[in-house]
Amino acid sequence: MSGSRIDRGRVLAALFLFLLIGAPAGFAGTIVTIPGAAHGAGLNGTVWRSDVWIFNSGEETADVGYLVFATGESTCARPTVLPPTIPVPPGATVRLFDPLESGPAQGWIELDLPAGVHARARTFDAAPAGTYGQSVPVLRKDDFAPAGSRAVLAGMIRSSAFRTNLFIVSTSASCEAGNSFEATVTLRGPGGEVVGEAPVSVPSWGQSFVRDPFGNFGSGDCTGCRIDVIAPWPIYPFASVIDNRTGDPTFVSPDF
Repeated sequence: MSGSRIDRGRVLAALFLFLLIGAPAGFAGTIVTIPGAAHGAGLNGTVWRSDVWIFNSGEETADVGYLVFATGESTCARPTVLPPTIPVPPGATVRLFDPLESGPAQGWIELDLPAGVHARARTFDAAPAGTYGQSVPVLRKDDFAPAGSRAVLAGMIRSSAFRTNLFIVSTSASCEAGNSFEATVTLRGPGGEVVGEAPVSVPSWGQSFVRDPFGNFGSGDCTGCRIDVIAPWPIYPFASVIDNRTGDPTFVSPDF
């Protein structure tokens, strides 16, 4: 189903039907998270899109399920619902084009990958000048920073030439603490000095977005700075550093 697009109504209908009749036997693979996806206009004339490429190295057609979640929305657990599925023939590579087209402008994706099936993703500026964009990792449980640990995003830039945005993803059911929990975001200068700090609300099983953290609660322009994030639940924070002239983004993954 190369080049297929999400039909929002079909997604919702499938979810509702599943709640009524339950899960089909045998539909279970490895749940992976694509932490950043987008559809829509951004700053400086950028137009953001995402692609997911799915490769089947097996010898039989595999059905890959996916769910799209909006940034800022929360749920108490991963929905026990039947996702829409994409058939991937043996040896084939299938493109899931612009999966957020009929949904949120910004969000994240979960895939249910059968054995032998792999995925890659990118988010890019699709404006007339265009870029290939940034590769977005496909995450498994061990890729998330453990609860209470310090996740560090190094090499941040905020200047007239570059802007930086921060995202924090949680795939933990944290509703016993409410529909969200607070992560502590600390901004540090090149020498490690604290230049700003703020709590950021992270929705249960959701994603937070902080636009321009150095401008909003930091010291303003900064090169070679870093962002530290600590949370009471496992998280995956990442940053996108964007070239203001070209619209080209760079994905910055955490160390912890």
